[in-house]
Amino acid sequence: MFNLLTNTQNPGIGSLLTMIIPLVLLFAVMYFLMIRPQQKAEKQKRAMLDTMKKDDNIVTIGGIYGTIVDINEEDDIVTIAVGPDRTRFMIKKSAISDVEKVGGEEEETEQAAESSAAEEKAEEVTAAEESDEKKD
Repeated sequence: MFNLLTNTQNPGIGSLLTMIIPLVLLFAVMYFLMIRPQQKAEKQKRAMLDTMKKDDNIVTIGGIYGTIVDINEEDDIVTIAVGPDRTRFMIKKSAISDVEKVGGEEEETEQAAESSAAEEKAEEVTAAEESDEKKD
């Protein structure tokens, strides 16, 4: 009878794991659904901004369409010509939302993006296989 009154069910390792496993799973889901896609989008935007060159057509985040006249790599400033009178604007590279390559180069950029996406998918599969092997 004394044991029944004083037994304070000590939480053991099992209950600790049942608290930690859902948190780990939550962080894993958050990473693959939110953080990873954002990192991929940032990587693609960086690649797009790094491959742009003179005479490419761009769209700014404000919706201004223009043609690149000059690129200052040191300050990350791009000079664009806008409209029929070729008015020039100086904007930051970060203000560019889309680059439309002149000629057939757009297809090459799309193929490069597709190949990098395939490489990333292969890396994910490899990482998943490694984690499955560790579990076994």
